[in-house]
Amino acid sequence: MATTIQEALAICNANLTGDLKTDIPYLEGQVRRYAHEPNGEELAKRITELAFSLLPKEQQDQFMTATTLNGKRLDELFHEARELLNQEKYQEAAVALRALTAKCEEGFGKESKLHYFSFRNPFEYHLYRMLYPGQPNIERAPYDFAMYCTLYGYALVELGKLDDAIEALEQGIRFNPVSCDVRFELAEVYKLKKEPEKLLAVIRELFPIANSTYAMSRIYADLGFYAIAVHDYDAAVCFFYESLVYNNHPGVQAELVNLRGLMGHNIEPPTRKQVLAVFEKYELPAGPNEELIRLALVLAKTAVQDEQMQLGAYFYSIAYDLTRDPEIKKQIDAIRTAMAPEEGKQA
Repeated sequence: MATTIQEALAICNANLTGDLKTDIPYLEGQVRRYAHEPNGEELAKRITELAFSLLPKEQQDQFMTATTLNGKRLDELFHEARELLNQEKYQEAAVALRALTAKCEEGFGKESKLHYFSFRNPFEYHLYRMLYPGQPNIERAPYDFAMYCTLYGYALVELGKLDDAIEALEQGIRFNPVSCDVRFELAEVYKLKKEPEKLLAVIRELFPIANSTYAMSRIYADLGFYAIAVHDYDAAVCFFYESLVYNNHPGVQAELVNLRGLMGHNIEPPTRKQVLAVFEKYELPAGPNEELIRLALVLAKTAVQDEQMQLGAYFYSIAYDLTRDPEIKKQIDAIRTAMAPEEGKQA
């Protein structure tokens, strides 16, 4: 059962010390802690509001100036722009998102003294720490600016403004260097621009940060598109079949049918030896990032030791999704069994 707003706020208030230097980092940690829950977005909003209420009036005014545009909060403007996209009003959405992302850059971008990031969950924060050690002054951005930039890039793609889309997506990567979503959108741009080597470069950047079977499947599918672009059809077969290992997506099946037309003959599933030979040819990993999996397991064990059972199950689920290791599944089941009596009491 998800933590209720009242429960989360009660926990947060009970642990406040009256010292801003202690309380603000504590509340930021609580936002990350609850981010994986079904109501994580609402929990984050309410805990952020609590943190805001603790600030002196001068700092509150500064924050409001940085996070509002034309009298509206940035997240409100984003939801309006997303609705325009849903209605396929791409030009109007692009205008709104251009103003929105410019405001994000103005208050929280690369010219800021601090380094603001839009990590969406606790794992992304720790993954960034692992991949970019020594980065000082990491601050949590108040909203998901990386998503704002990604949607802006998408709107620009729909309008055929591919170079502008690249600029918007690179801004998104700066706000969240470990987000697969931004780079997948950037990969789509390079497909449209017919620049296979830049597409391959983006795909290489995805391997260290791919934390789901969905991401792995999409990486290998994109490699299939790359191989077709460079007329290496045998490699494309291997990449598309590897994609299906992680997610049996009908779109990839359709690409194999198209590839059969390009090759002029039926396609047989490749042997594992053939697949590994293609990985070696292009100097690509044969599977998910082992360091990422180890990180998830360490975080899971630490969370369980700290009696943060839901968080532990969340980290274990990342490792299990990528490995299907039955021993990890046992850990997840044990946590759920241990949590069941407590959830029954709450119900």
